[in-house]
Amino acid sequence: MTIELIFGMIGGLGLFLYGMQLLSDGLQKLLV
Repeated sequence: MTIELIFGMIGGLGLFLYGMQLLSDGLQKLLV
């Protein structure tokens, strides 16, 4: 595995978790 691939995976995972957080925040605002 190359360094670029490792950083790409970490970055993708971070963006995914960030998106999930935004989505859950948005759903809570809609439901409340």
